[in-house]
Amino acid sequence: MTIPSRWIACAAALPLLFVASGCGEETFDTADMQKQVAKTLKSTYGDVSVKCPDDISAKKGTKVTCTATAKDGTKGAFLITVADNDGNFTVAPGK
Repeated sequence: MTIPSRWIACAAALPLLFVASGCGEETFDTADMQKQVAKTLKSTYGDVSVKCPDDISAKKGTKVTCTATAKDGTKGAFLITVADNDGNFTVAPGK
């Protein structure tokens, strides 16, 4: 069984930390984002570690792919979409 075998779409309502970057654009704290995605996936997939790209824009509509790895080494891609400018996001299986 691969990790993204079941559909999951959750809005993480927990506030994420933002980090200011160049040109005034805010980005997510990557470590915090990874923890929140893992927490979101836990109820469906159990404990997973998550790796997301650095410098994820906090702007509504931004989409990135993160990789979740289960304890048995199974990996799955998840599409993270920034839902608003307040740090909320959705998680859905990626390709």
